[in-house]
Amino acid sequence: MIKFLPLFYGGIRLPFSETAKPIGGALLPATFFNLLLIAANIFGFAYILLKVGFDFGLTPKTKRDWLDVLVFFVFLISGMAMWYIPILFLAFSVSAVVLVAGQLS
Repeated sequence: MIKFLPLFYGGIRLPFSETAKPIGGALLPATFFNLLLIAANIFGFAYILLKVGFDFGLTPKTKRDWLDVLVFFVFLISGMAMWYIPILFLAFSVSAVVLVAGQLS
């Protein structure tokens, strides 16, 4: 049976490399990756439902709301990728400041 279904018995290959640093090596990038997938699915389904005729209030209405959504996705993407490309820490910290400042105003 192992020869017929090696994917199930061998494990699914993840795009995260093994390192001696579990937090920065795999835990945080995997967390940002999962949050990115969840947020993209929520916004995708909300957009499809809006086009069908159901409005649950999950889709942005104003340009400011769209900017917040864009900054949120930049935050998640840079949070995942900054562990592999360190210059993306700048995008991560700027997007975090913009998200916090947007909520304070």
